[in-house]
Amino acid sequence: MDILYGLIGAAVGAAIVFFVQRKMHQDRANAASEVAQELKKAAQLEAENICHKAEVEAKDELLRVKTEFDDSTKDERRELGDREKKMNDREEKLDNKMDEIQTKLLEVSERDRVNLALETELRSEKEEMETIRQRQFSELSRVAELSQDDARAELMQKLEGDLDHERGSLIRRSNDTLKRDGERQAQKVIVGAMQRMASDCAYDRTTATIPLPSDEMKGRIIGREGRNIRVFEAETGVNVLIDDTPSAVVISCFEPVRREVARIALVRLVEDGRIHPTRVEEVVAKAREDIANEIILAGEDAVHELHLNNVAEPVIELLGRLKFRYSYNQNVLSHSIEVANFMALIAAELNFDVHLAKRMGLFHDIGKAMDHDKEGTHAILGMEFLKRHGEQGEVLNGV
Repeated sequence: MDILYGLIGAAVGAAIVFFVQRKMHQDRANAASEVAQELKKAAQLEAENICHKAEVEAKDELLRVKTEFDDSTKDERRELGDREKKMNDREEKLDNKMDEIQTKLLEVSERDRVNLALETELRSEKEEMETIRQRQFSELSRVAELSQDDARAELMQKLEGDLDHERGSLIRRSNDTLKRDGERQAQKVIVGAMQRMASDCAYDRTTATIPLPSDEMKGRIIGREGRNIRVFEAETGVNVLIDDTPSAVVISCFEPVRREVARIALVRLVEDGRIHPTRVEEVVAKAREDIANEIILAGEDAVHELHLNNVAEPVIELLGRLKFRYSYNQNVLSHSIEVANFMALIAAELNFDVHLAKRMGLFHDIGKAMDHDKEGTHAILGMEFLKRHGEQGEVLNGV
């Protein structure tokens, strides 16, 4: 019995030892698995670090190689750029030479055409001469039967007819050549002068708008029972239009000098604020005096600008009035100065009297400054006015 118990105890002990050893083995296996996992993770992290470091080193190496390549090829690229520029310059020069060659070819072609025409004309003349020679040979055969006096008379008559025909042909060709060359030269001179001259156009108007500080000023301009406006219109010779336009009145007049006098006078009256018949007369008289001085100054400025001398004072005054006149949308005084300079350029090109050309150009429209109650065209009126004040025949004919 003791032996049985001993065997059972030994078996139980052996079983216990087996299970304890198995548990210990299982624990060691789990611990080894965890260590293996940690080692795997550490190995992966190390591999990633190595890859990243290798990638960074590869990029640095690539950048270094690229930099070394750029440095080593910089001179070559600069040299290539210089060569490209030289090639472009050479190509441009070749294009210019090709253009010159093309132009010369066109000239040669034109000369060949002219030579061919001349050759054709010469051949035609030779044929005509041969025909004439044959005809004259026939005539000589006939004349041989005539007396000496009859033959001389007939020969002279024939020669006169031929000379008249040839003279007419020469004159016609000469006139055609002169007309063609003259038109071409005239166009060249005029275009050259036009390219050197330029001016702005000023636009004409028959009304002037006067701004007012307030609509209350309209009543003061009209005055009691319209006395102020009637005196103003009588003194200036203009029409004052007062309508519903806010803070403004309009002056209407076809005579530009009177319109300018009225404009200045009304502006001064509005600025002063004192508007009554006596004050209106005083301001209008002062404005008329100022405009007269401005007219003289404008005429003198035009004469001095063109360096003209010996111009009579009445001519200067009438010339200054052109400052307030317009024709074809252009100020007549500015137009006259422009024409004077334009004619001076053309005269210089043709070796004519530049001073005389300026005088003609400046005075050519002076008749437009005269009152419209005088009969006749502005050219004739201007010529007669200049004649009365000492201008000479060439200027009068030019005007």
